Amino acid sequence: MEYATTKQIEELYAFAKKGGLDTLAMVELGGWHTAMLLRHLRVARTFKIVIVCGDGRKGSYGLAAAKHLMNHRWNVSIVLVGEQSSGESQYYIEILKNMGASLTSYQPESGSTEKIIRQSHVVLDALLGPDASGERPRFINEVIEIIGRAASRVISLEVPSGLDGSTGMTFPPVLRAQATLAFGLPTGAFLLKEGPSYSGKVFVADIGLPKFVYDHFALGSRPKFDVYPQGFLPLEEYQL
Repeated sequence: MEYATTKQIEELYAFAKKGGLDTLAMVELGGWHTAMLLRHLRVARTFKIVIVCGDGRKGSYGLAAAKHLMNHRWNVSIVLVGEQSSGESQYYIEILKNMGASLTSYQPESGSTEKIIRQSHVVLDALLGPDASGERPRFINEVIEIIGRAASRVISLEVPSGLDGSTGMTFPPVLRAQATLAFGLPTGAFLLKEGPSYSGKVFVADIGLPKFVYDHFALGSRPKFDVYPQGFLPLEEYQL
């Protein structure tokens, strides 16, 4: 069992790219597993799902999930927070526009985002990545606070927004998730300090990283995804 720091997760992605893997392919697979996790959690297709996407890698996972959720007939709307400047995010935004998705950009003080979230059954948190200890724009904190007071149910990607992936410390405002889906490897946040109480039930998803990538991190560290046909495993099974 290996638990990564935020820095090690970034190194894992960098080494994977150096080894010929495409980030877009990883994001696509992560988006698929997110949709399948909602099925596993018995989120009804009649429920309104709001995906709140930041402008980093976590946001691109949320956008990829939106595509798959719409393909599987979930009622999805997307709130875009920030510039969405990455190539992966732009790729999915263009697809979602062609699919007729409901895409709204966060506008401070307009009240529209809070209204959308209050009318939803589930918020998929794809906002703030696992490096929560640094400075963040004021509007990110505003959106976290809106979700915190308006959402009835939160499912987070990577780690809940405001929780530091390396230390398990919270940097308010922070979201408390019912469930969290980590990609590739879990981070120490799920074991340390306040992390377990904020992360809810944790799952780890296969994003297609081969054994040689995991071995670069630690020999034999690739989770046994092959044992779980859905492609993700509960953290408690990872710990066995």
